Amino acid sequence: MKKVWTYLLLISSAAVCASYGPISASNAINKGEPAPIIKYPVFDPIDTTSYEMRKKRHQLDSLFRSKVRNEGFNGTVLIAKQGTILYEAAFGYADYYAKDTLTPNSSFQLASISKTLTSGAVLKLKEQGKLSLDDSVQRFIPLFPYKGITIRHLLNHRSGLPNYLYFGTKWSPGKNVLLTNSYVIEMMREHKPGILFAPNSRFQYSNTNYLVLAYIVEQASGMSFKDYMYFNIFQPLDMRNSWVFDFTYGQHPGRTFGYKAGWKIDEFTPFDGVVGDKGIYSSVEDMFKWDQALYTGKILSEATLREAFTPYSFENPGKKNYGLGWRLIQQPDNSYMPYHNGWWHSYNTAFYRIQQDKSTIIVLSNKYNRGVYNVQPIWNILYGAFGMEGYLKADEPDE
Repeated sequence: MKKVWTYLLLISSAAVCASYGPISASNAINKGEPAPIIKYPVFDPIDTTSYEMRKKRHQLDSLFRSKVRNEGFNGTVLIAKQGTILYEAAFGYADYYAKDTLTPNSSFQLASISKTLTSGAVLKLKEQGKLSLDDSVQRFIPLFPYKGITIRHLLNHRSGLPNYLYFGTKWSPGKNVLLTNSYVIEMMREHKPGILFAPNSRFQYSNTNYLVLAYIVEQASGMSFKDYMYFNIFQPLDMRNSWVFDFTYGQHPGRTFGYKAGWKIDEFTPFDGVVGDKGIYSSVEDMFKWDQALYTGKILSEATLREAFTPYSFENPGKKNYGLGWRLIQQPDNSYMPYHNGWWHSYNTAFYRIQQDKSTIIVLSNKYNRGVYNVQPIWNILYGAFGMEGYLKADEPDE
C-alpha cells in the first residue's frame, strides 16, 4: 500500500433545513441568557464540479500535501462547504509498524473535541427531563465534597475544580492501572484537593469538569457513558466509527495509534481510562455527521443549542469565549463561531463549524503536530474570494 493514501469524495447532498446564526456580543456575561438566533438562508448544495470549487479543492490538496512534506502531517481531513463535502483526504499511517494506512473512516482519539459530544449527552438528558443544568452536582453525587457547583458550571468551566491531570498522579494506585471516572471522584471525595475559586466567579478550563459530567450522564441515565453515547448519539447518526475508550480498544478495526517524533508509540497512561474530557474516538466522516446533525434538530433542539452556543466565559474578551462544551471565537460581524481543538498524547485535533454557510473544517492527526491548529490557510482558501476575511486565529491546543 502507498505510504500516502488520498481519497477525494465529490457528492451533492440535500441542504439541511435549519441554521444557527450569529449570537450577539451584547449578552450579559454569566447570566446564561441565550441570545436570539439570526436565521441564515437555506443553501443549495454546491456544484463540486464547477471551476471555482475544483480550484479550491486543488488548493486544499496542495496545502495538505505541503503539510505532509514539510511538517510531517499524518492524519485525515474533511472540509465541507454549504453542507457538501468539498475535500476529504487521508495521509500516512494508522499503524506505522504494520504499515496500515489511514482512511477517512479511521478512528482518532478526539482529545478535547470529546467535550462537544459529552456536552451533547448532557444536553440530551436535559431534553429528556432527567436533569436540569442548574442541578447541583450533589443531586447525582451526594458525597461530592465541593458545594455550590451546578451542571452548568461544569459545562462552561466556571466550577473552580482543580484539573485531575495535575493531582491524579499523587493518589493513583500505580502507573500500570487505568484510572476511571468513579475512581477519580472517590479520590476527590477522600483527599479534597483544593478548589481554585468560588463557583461561577470566573473561568478556568479544567478537564475535571467533563470527567464529572460523564459520571453524571451515567447516574442520570442508568447507563454506562459508553452505552449512552452509542444509543443516543452514535447510533442515531450512523456514526459507525465512533466509540468511547475502554478495555476493548484493540478490537476496533478502525483504531489508530498515537506517535511521537521518530514514530515512537505514545503509550497509554493511567489517565486514558478517564473519559468525557477526552477518550472518544471518531473519524472525520463521523464528525461531519455530528456537525450536520446540529442543524437538523435530530439530536438537540434549537433552544438547547442556543444555550450551548451562548458565551458564558470570556477568556480573552471579544476573541475567545466558552459556551456549553464549545469554544466560541468572535467574528467581525459579532457572531460567534463554535469550535474546539484537542491534544492528548500525540493526537492533535481541530473542529470548526462556520454556521453562516454551514461549512466545516475537521483535521485529525495521530502523530504530534501543532500545525493542525493553524486553520487560517484553509479559511483563506474557502473565503478569500468571498469577502469573509477577518477570521480570528484560534490555534492554541486544548489539553
